[in-house]
Amino acid sequence: MSSRKHAIKPGDRVLLVYVPGLDFIDAFFACLRARVLPVPVLPPDPLQRGGQALLKIENIAKSSNAVAILSTVGYHSAVRAGFVKNLIPLSYRNGRSSGRWPNLPWLHTDSWIRNSKGTIIPTREADSNVVPRADEVCFLQFTSGSTGDAKGVMITHGGLIHNVKLMKRRYRSTSNTVLISWLPQYHDMGLIGGLFTSLVSGGKAVLFSPMTFIKNPLLWLDTISKYKGTHSAGPNFSFELVIRRLELDKNKARTYDLSSMLFLMIAAEPVRQKTLSRFIELTSKYGLSQYVMAPGYGLAENCVFVTCAYGEGKPVLVDWQGRVSCGYVSSGDEDVDVRIVDPETGKDHEEQGKEGEIWISSPSAGVGYWGREELSINTFSNELENHPGRRYTRTGDLGRIIDGNLFITGRIKDLIIVAGKNIYSADVEKTVENASELLRPGCCAVIGVPEEILSAKGISMSDTSDQVGLVVIAETRDGKSVGKNVVEQIKAKVAEEHGVNLAAVKLIKPRTISKTTSGKIKRFECLKQFADGTLNLLPEPVVPKRLLLRSNTTGTCREGHTPRAQLKINITSQSKILSYTVIIEFLKALVSEHTGVPVSKISTTASLTSYGIDSIGVVRAAQKLSDFLGVPVGAVDIFTATSLDDLACFSESLVMKTQPQDVRNTAYNTEEDKDICSQLMTEVHLPQEVSLSHKMHIVLLQSFLLTYITFLLILPAYLVISIHKKLMSSTLSLITVTPSAPYVISLLLAPLSWILCIFSTCSCIALFGNSFLQPNYALTPNSSIWSLDYIKWWALYKAQEISSKVLAVHLRGTQLLNFWFQMLGAKIGSSTVIDTIDITDPALVSIGDGVVLAEGVLVQGHEVKNGILSFHPIRIGNNSSVGPYAVIQKGSVIGDGSEIPALHVTEVGKLVSRSYKASNIKKVAELAKVQIEARYQLLPHLVGVYGVGLISSFSAAIFYCFYIMLVQNTPSIKHFTFFCISGAFHWFPFTIVAYATLIDSTSLSSFKFSIVVAAAYLSHGLILCLLTSLINLFLSENDEARQSQYRMWFRHRINVACHLRFAKLLSGTEAFCIYLRLLGAEVGKYCSVRAINPVLEPKLLSIGEGVHLGDFSRIITGFYSSYGFTSGKVEVQENSIVGSQSVVLPGSTIQKETIIGALSAAPINSVLQSGGVYIGSQTPIMIKNTKHELDERIEEMDMAYKKIVGNLSANLAATTLKVKSRYFHRIGVSGKGVLKMYDNIEGLPEHKIFQAGKTYPIIVRHSNSLSADDDARIDARGAAVRIFSDTDDQTSLLDLTLKTGEAFYARTISDFVTWLVCGLPAREEQVKRAPHIRDAVWMSLRNAETFTQLHYYSNICRLFRFTDGKEMYVKFKLRPFDKSISEDSGKVEPIGILPPETGAIPRDSNDKRPMLFLAEDFQQRVSSSGGVRYIFQLQFRPIPQDEVTQDIALDCTKPWDESEFPIVDVGEVIITENLTKEQSEQLEFNPFLRCHEVDVIRATSASQSASIDHGRSLVYEICQHLRNNQPLPEAWRAFIEQSDVKVDLSGCPIAAKLQKGDSTSTKVTLARTWYQTSWAIFIQPLLQTFLPYYLLAYVTSTPLNWLLYTKNTMKYPLHWLLPLFWIVSGTWAALACAAAKWVLVGKKKDGGTATMWSKTIFMDTIWQAFKTLVGEYFVEMTGGSFFFAVWMKLMGSDIDLSEGVYVDSMGAVMNPEMVEIGNGGCVGREALLFGHIYEGEGGKVKFGKITIGEGGFVGSRAVVMPGVVVEEEGSLGALSLAMKEEIVRRN
Repeated sequence: MSSRKHAIKPGDRVLLVYVPGLDFIDAFFACLRARVLPVPVLPPDPLQRGGQALLKIENIAKSSNAVAILSTVGYHSAVRAGFVKNLIPLSYRNGRSSGRWPNLPWLHTDSWIRNSKGTIIPTREADSNVVPRADEVCFLQFTSGSTGDAKGVMITHGGLIHNVKLMKRRYRSTSNTVLISWLPQYHDMGLIGGLFTSLVSGGKAVLFSPMTFIKNPLLWLDTISKYKGTHSAGPNFSFELVIRRLELDKNKARTYDLSSMLFLMIAAEPVRQKTLSRFIELTSKYGLSQYVMAPGYGLAENCVFVTCAYGEGKPVLVDWQGRVSCGYVSSGDEDVDVRIVDPETGKDHEEQGKEGEIWISSPSAGVGYWGREELSINTFSNELENHPGRRYTRTGDLGRIIDGNLFITGRIKDLIIVAGKNIYSADVEKTVENASELLRPGCCAVIGVPEEILSAKGISMSDTSDQVGLVVIAETRDGKSVGKNVVEQIKAKVAEEHGVNLAAVKLIKPRTISKTTSGKIKRFECLKQFADGTLNLLPEPVVPKRLLLRSNTTGTCREGHTPRAQLKINITSQSKILSYTVIIEFLKALVSEHTGVPVSKISTTASLTSYGIDSIGVVRAAQKLSDFLGVPVGAVDIFTATSLDDLACFSESLVMKTQPQDVRNTAYNTEEDKDICSQLMTEVHLPQEVSLSHKMHIVLLQSFLLTYITFLLILPAYLVISIHKKLMSSTLSLITVTPSAPYVISLLLAPLSWILCIFSTCSCIALFGNSFLQPNYALTPNSSIWSLDYIKWWALYKAQEISSKVLAVHLRGTQLLNFWFQMLGAKIGSSTVIDTIDITDPALVSIGDGVVLAEGVLVQGHEVKNGILSFHPIRIGNNSSVGPYAVIQKGSVIGDGSEIPALHVTEVGKLVSRSYKASNIKKVAELAKVQIEARYQLLPHLVGVYGVGLISSFSAAIFYCFYIMLVQNTPSIKHFTFFCISGAFHWFPFTIVAYATLIDSTSLSSFKFSIVVAAAYLSHGLILCLLTSLINLFLSENDEARQSQYRMWFRHRINVACHLRFAKLLSGTEAFCIYLRLLGAEVGKYCSVRAINPVLEPKLLSIGEGVHLGDFSRIITGFYSSYGFTSGKVEVQENSIVGSQSVVLPGSTIQKETIIGALSAAPINSVLQSGGVYIGSQTPIMIKNTKHELDERIEEMDMAYKKIVGNLSANLAATTLKVKSRYFHRIGVSGKGVLKMYDNIEGLPEHKIFQAGKTYPIIVRHSNSLSADDDARIDARGAAVRIFSDTDDQTSLLDLTLKTGEAFYARTISDFVTWLVCGLPAREEQVKRAPHIRDAVWMSLRNAETFTQLHYYSNICRLFRFTDGKEMYVKFKLRPFDKSISEDSGKVEPIGILPPETGAIPRDSNDKRPMLFLAEDFQQRVSSSGGVRYIFQLQFRPIPQDEVTQDIALDCTKPWDESEFPIVDVGEVIITENLTKEQSEQLEFNPFLRCHEVDVIRATSASQSASIDHGRSLVYEICQHLRNNQPLPEAWRAFIEQSDVKVDLSGCPIAAKLQKGDSTSTKVTLARTWYQTSWAIFIQPLLQTFLPYYLLAYVTSTPLNWLLYTKNTMKYPLHWLLPLFWIVSGTWAALACAAAKWVLVGKKKDGGTATMWSKTIFMDTIWQAFKTLVGEYFVEMTGGSFFFAVWMKLMGSDIDLSEGVYVDSMGAVMNPEMVEIGNGGCVGREALLFGHIYEGEGGKVKFGKITIGEGGFVGSRAVVMPGVVVEEEGSLGALSLAMKEEIVRRN
């Protein structure tokens, strides 16, 4: 170095400013060789103006008196370019820029090396042979401390060598070591801990840049896997980054092999337990063992390494506060002696576990700070009295040592670590004060706030923030409210100077910040005030809202006033509607704003940093992106993104990940949220007030598009039938040769024409529908129902829906259906089985390889809510399986190999992870491979579909033959062709097309025409049913095991076709039961089978007498799954009821008189018990049993509460049956006496029981909580108290269970189960979340000498009712009569985190007292003169008004404040008589025993505090009955048997069942008279088939005559007239249906009833059949439009049409007069609004009104029962159930 222009002498200091690479290593060792002191520093962004990094370099240069800067040519050139760039500021920056490059010469070492290649540089021999002394300074290592307080640690050669060798031993590094490191080389952990250690061990090091790691964190794992790395290290935040990437891309297949790792250190900053455990969990599958993890501790003052928790084969240890052990320490360690010292006194803490400052004595320690002699002495030259001669270094860190494990607990100084950066409060406070003149100097505090506190206050943080957020608390000068721009200035300035985002800025009034007497800021007190919400905040500024309007024509937005404030656009969160396209456009604008580059020239494949945006710009960009997304994004995430495209995808995934769990709509929290969302999501808002002219314009356009839909559906059929007609004309010449040939050809060609129509319709929709109507889902993810985008989408949606229902339904389970949806835009992989047609918005759906979609699955990529249509794509991963009638909502992502159960709904925008083991994927793949030949050959399936059409055509041909014979007419090939075509096509609009094309004229009157049409459809249906049953019989003759897949599939297809084309119209009649019997099903008498699904395997169905299958119930005897076709017998026994939309799966048995509620499921191979009422789709819960005596506690519980208490009861029941153990307190010892109430009780209102002067008999039983056999064990002690009536000493008034310790360890029954069942580790987790629980546990333990000198508390409270009607909460207490005995009597000091697993501390080995000395002592005291005396006390408080405060008051883990609610002495307990052991044994205390005056507080949820008393009382009683072999009530037995724990109760006596008549004979609920049965067999089916078709034909006959007249006289092309005809005739049919409603049914009354077989129900069934036909013919096509709402209104629905409603379900008009829908109400696809309900009571059907308020929402396939009210903006999610009279509220 001295040979260069700038001479550098030995001992001079030089700054090493290098980006990561080998240049740094060359320079560092060159300095050591030249005896120059290198000073490694962080290389700032060379283009950055000012900033903390540059300011720090400036201060380091001054502190070290550096003489030069060593760097590279490239970096220095970039610095020069940055200087020029910053001469021209592009934007205003508040405040002056701080920090500039030191005025030092730059020396380019890369140039020296490059220029010196091939030359010999002379060296001075003297210098080359000199070996540095051990105490000689090697280099200066500046700490990561405060910017203004640069301290350079002088690291000696001896200290460095010692530390490196120490690490080599501890890390177990050898010549085989492969180090993988991305750590910065200027940092001690990367330089010494990584590079030097690897060099000394002789191993190999693979290095890459920190920036490379930041951009791709998973490269770390990839490099370890690739190079078989053995050693690596990183700070906590780096592990967080890896976790985040693994979680976001969890569906991506990875093949890492981390099994080579031997040592993986996590250090350099606080180690988080959450981070460590999650990292191990995610990487264990790649072969990483938790035993290689090495949490460590070190600091620059000790070179780098101090200790680590590695090498002893122990798992990672965690203390009770959740802190991770960062090393093993032992006293007298010569390498590193770690001591915990009182920082105030400087004395060593000898007590284990005591917190103090960490002091270190080690040869590795530095010798001081460069140029800071006084500070060096204070830090490095400390001694301890009991360790003379050793020099200790003060670390400034707080910690404790427990069992040789070092735990770091904090810092003495105000250091905050955010996102891996060391932030000093003083530095940031200076920046904040300079950010605005409105702030008071010296009155600002910057604090680090834990994530849980911020989350509780609704403040979000980035995942990379190390679980700490930076919060600013600052005083203003005048105390007046300030604009938000001040806060933004503060945030921007801190981001610019320090490179971190602030979580929050709180401005407070002058002179209110906490300070010491000397004027220093009390930051800890500020943190406490922030957490408690006691800061004296400024009033919020009044900010005028920006209101956005959208142009009717252009859709652009402008600011202005909203003329329609009453429209409530209810969007859950702005993040929900942010698509990839919206995000990418925002990012482009962001880059343009920062760089000035036009948006059009910004590439999405480039990253933000590639456009020259510096690190400060990246931080600002992160801030803006976070605000835009509504989700925190760290600057590191932007660095991580390889391109704008990558960043947009990441942001979209992040938004989806953080969406709310609840699928129901959530209203805005504040008006401000509304305003922000309206500003960001302008595409959501059309003009807030839609003018009448605009509405009329939209309605006209909808009419036009309705016509266009009919054109798309009619044109293919017309063309195909015309082709068929021409083909038949060419065959007429064959009549002379073979007269029957044309008839045969026509019959055989008709199914081919039908197949051609199927695929031509699909092609027509794809070509003329998708091309013109499909919206740009990315650019318009949201549209108002009054927008053009909406009606275009609606038209396409309806065309796809109708065509799928009519045509594609016959392709189910074939590759042909895959082609259908692929034509419509879906992405479908290979070997995929789709057995459903309900895929909406196919262009948004991506289905992977090997996927199975079972019958009835709804895949819905859209949602209409509050008048807003929104989209989000759906992805179903490879080898996934979706069960029958599940709903996949928009935005769902189903991971590879996932299984979605039947009747399950995925949450909007949520990821569904795989739910079964990897081996199953292979199994599915093999299965698909085996079956591929049978299931995916196109030709066989084409033949099968042809066969379905042929059977239907043949049925029509048979009818025509009968007709000709009947009327004795000459056969006509034209008419025969028409019948064959009509039979194959079947759909009434297609029949009309065939008639107009083939017949061309009509001579029949409307009446005769209607008779013929109705007779033809009826006869065709009957023949079709007969043929279907015969073919089923033929195909099922052989043993089912030998049936081919193809034959089975064909049977399914003909069964479905027959059901859809005719049999479904027989719904609710005895004829339908006969049809099922013909197909092979066993159906009993008097059954009511409503509109069920087609049964694929009727022979596997058994239905008992009197069974009611509700509307749209699903009987699944077989379905396709990932394991092939799963089938099994379904048995529904007598008098059972299956609710609407419920699913009964293969193998299930529904026993007699069982009720399955709506939207519930009978799982595969399940047995639902007789008399049970079941609700639930996955695991149905029996909410009650009509044959059992009910327990009110069980009835009050919700489902989750029942599950928890049921499982707990079963667990303890199993234990009780096994060992006959007691639950709660043991037997103990008992005494009898009296409770004398005082004559004067102050403060207690008059109470019937606890009133002055009364005396009650009483029994007190003392016991140990857990120790039945040894009183010397340290345990909780109990006092069970029974108070008898003052008039009858055998009647119990009240049972109380009291215990030592004024608090309990479980607030709720859920906490109690965790504590009781899950073991010590789970308990310790609970203690970490709530430290006060640890105190409650220890305070309950008592080392007692006698039972009589302890205080006993009830913990839980009861409800007191006073004589004046007033109610209060009350707690009970027993205290010793002797006042001198304090509450701490027998108190035990904690000796660990928690007591042992057993809960009690064993007897001391020196304790010689008898085993049951406490019992003996009590009996002796009772027998003595005066007996045993206690004071009976009460503590009461008013009942809080709100539920939250009530729950807090009931929290038994926290005692009430005695200063606010004092404990009152109310009486004296005197025990004078001992009970024998046998008498004590017989005592059964019932915690649920109560009376009106002293009641148990009920709980309905396991999350309520009252559940700990309410739920445990049931468990207690169950266990007592089992232990005493008492009869177990049937309700309790069923309760236990429904749990997840298997308990053998076969040997337990059962209480008598409810007597409900003669048990030997069961009355059929739905029994009919003979004439009712005759009606149901003959007349009713005729009225439900013939009459509807007659009415439909009659209505369409006149428009048909007009059509034919116009065609024949005016010669208009038929294909143009047919759509108009369809619109006109469909409108007439809708009006006729409305009229028929009033004629046949009339108006039902809210609250009215009708019997199942009454005239009212018969007429209603007839109308329902006509409505079904009209719906299929035309009305279903109008669903979701203005016309459908008008039609509902005509039939009696109360609908507000002023602002529009959205109803997309024929299920909404089952009882139209019972439906009320307010403005903006939305009813999703196939939702059912039942205005009636059948509950099995005497065969009665009950009616009730359904109200959907303004903005109310009912999701797809939701079920709404009578009496339900969906309140304003209330939301009932998809596939949800609203029970009878339930109120669905706004969330």
